[in-house]
Amino acid sequence: MPKYHYQFIIEDVNGNYFDYNSSFVSRELIDLWLTLPNYSRKPVKYIGQLGKICLVLVKNIVRKTIEFLGFYK
Repeated sequence: MPKYHYQFIIEDVNGNYFDYNSSFVSRELIDLWLTLPNYSRKPVKYIGQLGKICLVLVKNIVRKTIEFLGFYK
């Protein structure tokens, strides 16, 4: 496996972020993923960081589902 894994994130003129699959990615989620390796030697904090990432993912899925059903924020 390579030591580093690079991913491209594209920002449009409205400030929205998209990954290579053209799906929307939140800035909060990007920041959490970037700081995850900082907790690799501290298992309790690493699990806490993974929990934060899961909560943001669930929040984004719920938001997308609500918008898909026609209820906008």
